[in-house]
Amino acid sequence: MKYLIPVPDSAKPRLKASTGDPEDVARLVAVASAAGYTMTPEHASAIWKAYSDRVCAAWLVLPTDDSELLHDLLGHSVVRDDPYATPPPPDGYGSWLDYAVATMDVRSLELAALFSDGPSPHTRDAFREAAMAELSALRRAAGL
Repeated sequence: MKYLIPVPDSAKPRLKASTGDPEDVARLVAVASAAGYTMTPEHASAIWKAYSDRVCAAWLVLPTDDSELLHDLLGHSVVRDDPYATPPPPDGYGSWLDYAVATMDVRSLELAALFSDGPSPHTRDAFREAAMAELSALRRAAGL
């Protein structure tokens, strides 16, 4: 079974999505189901809202052609075998924590030190190494 879920968009604030017309939502779910996808009404609303947002509309009228509607749905969703599975970390990283520590933004810490009274004894690399050391200590404590 393949699930259609909304494309994650971390750049937008998480506001309650307009649920749209219940008949539209039921049709969105039915068209996806007829094509072999599973989609919740909440996901259908969020996907169509994202599609409508691209032209600054609150809720666009659904196309009459089911294949066009499916194309629009697929263009604004992600297809997953398991909607609750997390994506694998990027290549070269053993976990999302490894990726987060390696790519964390420490510029603000360095900039704050520039505007303090004295010179900072720390660099971006020192901040990153400290975070990696903490992560390593947590793994050791957990027996990993």
